[in-house]
Amino acid sequence: MIAVREIDHLVLRVTDAEAMLAFYRDVLGCPVERRQDEIGLIQLRAGRSLIDLVPIDGALGRAGGAAPGKEGRNLDHFCLRIDPFDEAGIRRRLNEHGIEAGPLASRYGAEGEGPSLYLADPEGNVVELKGPATAAPVGAPSTRAAATAGAPAAEVTIRLLGRSDAGVLDDVAADVFDHPVDRALTSEFLADPRHHLVVACAGTTVIGMASALHYVHPDKPAELWINEVGVAPAYRRRGVGTRLLEALFAHGRAIGCSEAWLGTENSNRAARRLYAKVRGREEAMVYVTFAIRDTERSTP
Repeated sequence: MIAVREIDHLVLRVTDAEAMLAFYRDVLGCPVERRQDEIGLIQLRAGRSLIDLVPIDGALGRAGGAAPGKEGRNLDHFCLRIDPFDEAGIRRRLNEHGIEAGPLASRYGAEGEGPSLYLADPEGNVVELKGPATAAPVGAPSTRAAATAGAPAAEVTIRLLGRSDAGVLDDVAADVFDHPVDRALTSEFLADPRHHLVVACAGTTVIGMASALHYVHPDKPAELWINEVGVAPAYRRRGVGTRLLEALFAHGRAIGCSEAWLGTENSNRAARRLYAKVRGREEAMVYVTFAIRDTERSTP
C-alpha cells in the first residue's frame, strides 16, 4: 500500500509570471520561498504545501510544450507526499498495476530536498511521489560545522513541522533554542494542534526556528501569538528570520487567524529590525511575568 499524507506541491505553467505572482503572493498571501530564475522556477509557500510557477519562456517551461490554453496544458505536474517512503515497496505496488516509475532522484519540495519518483496517470498527467527531506548531498561540508564556524554549507530550507516530525529536532545548531531540546516536550508540543513550529534547515541541521500558538477568545477572532524566533549566529542577517516569520504568517492565514503579535524587549534592536522588516507595527506595552509554581503563598 502507498500511504499518501498530503499534496506536497503542484506546478503551474504560466504565461505572465508577474500577474500570477501578484495573485498568489499578494491576493492569497502565499510568500515566495525559493526562486531560481536561471531555470525558470518560482516556489510559493501555501500552508504546509508549495505552489510552483514555471514561466513558459524559461528552461523548464519550454520543455513543457505549448503555452497554457485550449491546445496547451497549464499543469506541469503535482506532487504527493508519501509517508513512509519505501522505494522498493512503492515500485512493487506500481508494478502490480502495470505502472512504471522513473528513476529515483532528489528534488525540492515543501519540506526541502528529498527522494522523488515521477510517473504518469492513465490520462498522461505527471504525478510525483515525494519522500521526506534528507541530508545534504554526499561530499558537502558539515552543516553543523558551518552553523558554528560562520559560512553556510547548504541551502537553507523552511518547513512547518507536524506531529510526526519530533526527530527533526535531534540535530539543532547552538543558540537556536534557549535550552537543550527535550524529546518528550517536543512530542507534546507537536501533538497539540494549537502549537506551531517552523524550522530552517541546512541539510539536516536545524539552524533557525519560529514558534507560535493560535487561540480564540469569546469576543475576538483567532489570533497567532509568536512565542520565540531563534537563528544560529552564523546564519543571522541572511534573511532566515524573515523567511521563518513569513512562513508562520502564511500558516496563520491558512488556519484562519486575522492577526499575529509578539513581544520583545526595547533593548533587543536586532529583533525589532527583523519585525519592522516583516511589516510589524510597534505599540507601547508593559511586560509582566508571574511566578506561579513553587512560590510561597502570602497569608492574609
